Amino acid sequence: MRRNAFIPFVGLVLALGLGSSTGLAQEDAEYAQRIKEYTTDPRFLSDLVDYLPSSETVPSPLEHFGEIIGAPGILHNTTDIYGYMRALAEASPRVEV
Repeated sequence: MRRNAFIPFVGLVLALGLGSSTGLAQEDAEYAQRIKEYTTDPRFLSDLVDYLPSSETVPSPLEHFGEIIGAPGILHNTTDIYGYMRALAEASPRVEV
């Protein structure tokens, strides 16, 4: 299912540490709303998929691309994805590219 291709990418972003150093990050409510809106079957949703911590210093995919990964009708190419990974590396000491 093409629309749910964002699920592994969101997991990767979470693993890279968008959360705060205390582990109590605020949720990016707009991102979560779009995930729920675009997901075609609720079985694909979990706490690891429909939640993205917000950060004042690390850009979310929504901030970087202007849309969430997996949005209907949008397919980001590898150049775009690598650009986002480089933006993460510039914004966080926890990421290396």
